[in-house]
Amino acid sequence: MDEKQQDALWAGLTKLPREIQERMGELIEQGLSKEEFLSALMVGPCPDCGSEKTRDDDDVQALGVDPGDTTVGVCLDCGYLWCLECGDGLISWPCSHWDICASCADCPTEEEMEQGALCPFGGQESVCPKIIHK
Repeated sequence: MDEKQQDALWAGLTKLPREIQERMGELIEQGLSKEEFLSALMVGPCPDCGSEKTRDDDDVQALGVDPGDTTVGVCLDCGYLWCLECGDGLISWPCSHWDICASCADCPTEEEMEQGALCPFGGQESVCPKIIHK
């Protein structure tokens, strides 16, 4: 996530209901930086080791990930890489679920997705029955 995206997200978060802001306040009290805070909300813990030190990495140099791609989760403790869209660990790029989605008759085309269309599972590839999760 680049600086502009972080700032836009931050501005939106400050408009959320009071109880949600309070929960976020708990995270802020932990002394997290803006980037760490947003990663805690958007990425979550490492699915491999459970560490909270994670981020979406828009500068992954491994696996040939395109620069600026924010669909890759990275654990800063163990180095684990995973797909933030489907949750699977990454051993190659692009994630194997992309081929499944590209050939799925129920999913929107890439052009439709660029216009905001989502798959029937609301863009939550982690619950799609056509994707076999490892």
